[in-house]
Amino acid sequence: MPLHLTRRRFLKSTAAVGAFAFASPVYRVLAAEEAAAYYPPALIRALMGDNDGSQAAAHGLALRGQSVTLPEKAGEQYDLIVIGAGLSGLTAAYLYRKSRPKAKILILDAHQDFGGHATRNEFNANGKLILGYGGSESIDSPKTGYSRQAKQLLRDLGIDYTKFNRYFDQTLYQKWGLKEGVFFDEATFGKNAVVAGQPEIGNAKAAAVIAQFPMPEDARAALTALYTKPADYWQGKNKRERAELAHSTSYYDFLKNTAKLPESALNYLTQISSEYWGISIHAISVYSALEDGYPGVQNLQISHTAHTEEPYIYHFPDGNASIARLLVRKLIPGIAAGHTMEDIVTAQFDYGKLDLPANNVRIRLNSTALIVQNTANGVAVAYKTPGSQDLARADAAKCIFAGHSALAAKIMPEMPEAQKTAELSNSRTPMVYANALVKNARAFKKLGVHRLYSPAAFFCDVKLDDPVSIGDYQFAKTPDEPIVIHMAHIATATEGKTPQEMYKKGRGKLAGMSFDAIKEEMLKQLRAIYALAGENLDDDLLDVSINRWSHGYSYERLDLFNTERNAADTTAKMQKRLGNILMSGSDVAWKPYVQDAIDQAYRAVKEALA
Repeated sequence: MPLHLTRRRFLKSTAAVGAFAFASPVYRVLAAEEAAAYYPPALIRALMGDNDGSQAAAHGLALRGQSVTLPEKAGEQYDLIVIGAGLSGLTAAYLYRKSRPKAKILILDAHQDFGGHATRNEFNANGKLILGYGGSESIDSPKTGYSRQAKQLLRDLGIDYTKFNRYFDQTLYQKWGLKEGVFFDEATFGKNAVVAGQPEIGNAKAAAVIAQFPMPEDARAALTALYTKPADYWQGKNKRERAELAHSTSYYDFLKNTAKLPESALNYLTQISSEYWGISIHAISVYSALEDGYPGVQNLQISHTAHTEEPYIYHFPDGNASIARLLVRKLIPGIAAGHTMEDIVTAQFDYGKLDLPANNVRIRLNSTALIVQNTANGVAVAYKTPGSQDLARADAAKCIFAGHSALAAKIMPEMPEAQKTAELSNSRTPMVYANALVKNARAFKKLGVHRLYSPAAFFCDVKLDDPVSIGDYQFAKTPDEPIVIHMAHIATATEGKTPQEMYKKGRGKLAGMSFDAIKEEMLKQLRAIYALAGENLDDDLLDVSINRWSHGYSYERLDLFNTERNAADTTAKMQKRLGNILMSGSDVAWKPYVQDAIDQAYRAVKEALA
């Protein structure tokens, strides 16, 4: 089986915490000319995602301990306030309005665009719209992994996921003669190299692929044995001992200390889990390595449950941003034309209509919630907007929090300490999704690859974008047409006693990286790849987008650190309501997927309507 580089996780919005307080001004609606000029999907020449502007107020309280005070009077009154305009927050608003069509709803989000981690990047190539995704990628396993409620939401939005069997060209890159491959960087492996092909466990052809790897002979031999003829490294251990070792031994320690893998071979495998799990194999158990098809563990006689995987093809050209757009089109009258999953991809959105006083549902971007607390009549929410040192206050009968759970612990003064501890357990993965629009894919054609696992380079995953044509949107038909190269960087550190420590160390480093610094790493790696094809990247490069997520994927249980019972107990505390404040989002499920964000919204809305 090839390297497991297919799953994308989901993250909803982070719209919480900040630092400023005083009077309660009435929110100023943007002037018509300001609103008309505001269009976040095209702001690709600046840092997107968790940029400095979206995090400044939050970090004031969370990192610098600045105090906030709830303004005395509210400037606005609603039936429901939703904090977080990601997929969970938007779903919550949609479901609440479905039950109460006349309800007045305000949705707050700290980011420059709605959708949370489901971010849309728009490029223009000689007048042609070309899309990239800046976060949440696909609808993962809708047939077997979605609840009844989640499937119903897809139907409500007009999403028939079976249509992607036609829209996603699963044979395009094969027709172009391209494979998945590996990029070796000079700093780690002694020279830059691209190998077309990836070794598969149990496949004799793995030896021929590994023979091309730029590493010492002993490392190639050890890696070949690991893939083709793995030993029973736990010989003499009984069934119980093997089971205990499988869940308590990191895959890294197993490879280094038990399999005695040489350094160069270990370097090849250290980041094999990063794009999939958001963390290196230092935090992945031997059991998880077996489940995910990593080499060397197949003959350890460990019992495990085989999982049937659905094809990873349920993908809009802008990723799950299309789901967010479908929800917003349902919520905001006249914001975009159309009514199908096909026309949403190219629909023109009028952001000036997001926050109109006449609308029953209003979405207020660039607005960071700082205080959420119960009142005699419901809930008070104080939030910070750009250009004002004062907090605005809005009150509602109920509030659904669908932002970053760790920040919820900072802004809800009534939250019990046990629940705060639980909310703080979800430390998210620091990461970057970057896109490069190039004139053509000829360099990749020459190299014979469409996707590159990069075991030690800044971006661990470099690939030609997913080939989806839907509605009026048409993907490249030949390697001679403009195309997006998608790149993923997982910033999680390899050092730390817990995943949370690893995330924190990596986050600190990533948060200090500017657009230019990340772009420099991006172009450095692409130039090295292009040079191996005898091409000059700068001759082909048209544009780039950089989506920096200091708080990326929501945490998912890692069996090295959390038992199933521990996860269930922790998430139960996270989901506990606080009077008129309901908790939603994938964070409180410890499950970073679209379906879990939807399920948590269903639960929260049910509680709100009770």
